[in-house]
Amino acid sequence: MDLLREAFWVLALGVIGCFA
Repeated sequence: MDLLREAFWVLALGVIGCFA
């Protein structure tokens, strides 16, 4: 179950997209 890792990547990419 990689749900936690999936959520982490979605959050990380979202933050990167906000600052990029």
